[in-house]
Amino acid sequence: MKGKVSVIMPVFNNEKFVAKAIESILNQTHQNFELLIADDGSNDESKKIIDSFNDPRIRTFHNEKNMGALFTWNKLFEICDGEFITFQDADDVSDISRLEKQVSKFYEITDLGICGTYATYVNENDMYLRTKTLPVTHKEIYRSLEKNHQFCGASIMITKKVLQDVGGYPEYFHRIGGEDYYWSAMIAEKYLSCNIPEPLYIVTATDDSISRNIKNVKQLIVFDMVRKLIADVRNGKANWIKEDIKPIINQYENELMKPYLNDKSLVYRKQAFIEAKNKNYFKAIKFAFDAVLKTPLQLLNHKILVYNLITLLKNKYGLK
Repeated sequence: MKGKVSVIMPVFNNEKFVAKAIESILNQTHQNFELLIADDGSNDESKKIIDSFNDPRIRTFHNEKNMGALFTWNKLFEICDGEFITFQDADDVSDISRLEKQVSKFYEITDLGICGTYATYVNENDMYLRTKTLPVTHKEIYRSLEKNHQFCGASIMITKKVLQDVGGYPEYFHRIGGEDYYWSAMIAEKYLSCNIPEPLYIVTATDDSISRNIKNVKQLIVFDMVRKLIADVRNGKANWIKEDIKPIINQYENELMKPYLNDKSLVYRKQAFIEAKNKNYFKAIKFAFDAVLKTPLQLLNHKILVYNLITLLKNKYGLK
């Protein structure tokens, strides 16, 4: 079989889902793969569940203490030996044909550096939430990357050559996210990209996966930071995140944080939007209410609260 794939899986406190995630890789139609798993200092039964699997394709590299997903990904990048590299989040599931269809794309398209897929989102009870569709061709993806992330981060597949060229995830993204947006954008600058227009990846939208730490504003501005980087790189400027150029990073962070400093309710409105997007209306209402408490005279906060209340009544109770 051609095209060995290294599947990277950090795990932290995912005892409820990790077995299903592992099985979704072991059952792939493309069987030439290695599954590299690192338990990241879980304090539940995750490590025990991982170690209960007896399959020669599984290689475990557990962390003695919690390092965070970014450092775990980078550790596993250095160990993997597949021609292709992809991910499997410990609370998600891959369609059995995902690896086969993605590997085939690399043999079909010369100079392809990154391949993603559509994704289906479900809640913790496997109830359907939405399907994430994305641009398919490199031209569409490249044009849209300055506006937003154009991949389902966990379903991204790249080549080992691309990893060696672009490098792993910069430490800047540690515990704030956005590393997959950065990565895909930098890869698309040098290589062709595509998305397979099929939902070959199933994302479980748990509280941990869709929430943001409202005390860490960097989580809310990180996509804006990547957008600024993309614009600068395309204008011939340095990759100031990869090179860790602190004056530029600080300048942009200060600029992007100003609205949050001037409007104490903005962080709660943003969080309400994230929760509503994932149809978690009770939490959306909570954050919208917090926004009202922070700045009660701002009409927009009241509108968002009322909107989420009405949406909850329509979706949960069928009211018109």
